[in-house]
Amino acid sequence: MRPKTPFPNNTTLHADGLPIPGSGPPPYSSMGNVGNSNAYGAEFSLKGLFAADWRWGLNYRFESVFDDFVPYAQNGTAYVDFAHVTPKHLVKANLGWARGNWEIDGYVYYQSPTRGLATLPLVPGTFLTPVPGYVSADARIAYRLTDWATFSISGQNLLQSKQRQTSGPAVERRIFGTLSVNF
Repeated sequence: MRPKTPFPNNTTLHADGLPIPGSGPPPYSSMGNVGNSNAYGAEFSLKGLFAADWRWGLNYRFESVFDDFVPYAQNGTAYVDFAHVTPKHLVKANLGWARGNWEIDGYVYYQSPTRGLATLPLVPGTFLTPVPGYVSADARIAYRLTDWATFSISGQNLLQSKQRQTSGPAVERRIFGTLSVNF
C-alpha cells in the first residue's frame, strides 16, 4: 500500500485515490475504485407493414443493474449509482402512414420509475431523487414539396403541457415546423 499523500487544506488522499476529509474547505477529490456494477437485460423489437401504406413498430427493453460498492464508498456513490438511475422497463411503439407526398407518424414512449441526480440550493452535495414512470407521445406530419424539399410539423410530449421525465425541470410540450432540404 502506498503511503498517504498530503494535499492542501489538510486533506489527505487515500491510497485508492479517495479523499479522507480534513478541516477547512471541501476535500480534494480524485478517481478511485468504488466497486462493481453488473447489468442484465433483454431487448425485443418487432416491426412490420400492413395494408398498402401503413408501418408499425414495437420495442421493449428490460435492464436490471446491480451495484456492489466497497465499504468506504457506501455514502458517496450518487454519481455512479447505476442500479437506481437506470429504468428497468422502456417501451416504444410507433404507427405510420405514407402515400404520395404525405407522411404521418405517431410515437408512444413509456419509461418505468427511476431516480436522477439533484441538488438543493442551500444544501451541499448531490443526491438521488425519485423520477416517476411516465408515458409520452410524439407525432409528425410531413409533405414532400419536391424531390429535395420536405415541410413537416412535429410535436413532442403531446399528452401534457409539462411532464416530469427527469430529475431536472419538467419537460414542456413542443411543436416544431421544419423545412428539410436534401442536396
